[in-house]
Amino acid sequence: MAWRVMVKGTEFVEEGLAAYEAKFIEGKKRSLRRLARELGHGFASDFAVVCLGC
Repeated sequence: MAWRVMVKGTEFVEEGLAAYEAKFIEGKKRSLRRLARELGHGFASDFAVVCLGC
């Protein structure tokens, strides 16, 4: 990473890190939604879980 900072600059590296973090968070959300669905729950929004079969 230090090499990329020297060659491309910090702005380029920060953009890449931000894109990676966004992709990582989306993957976590997708996994959580899938797990909730398997357990009989669903998402009312990004952060609220509701029971569908209770």
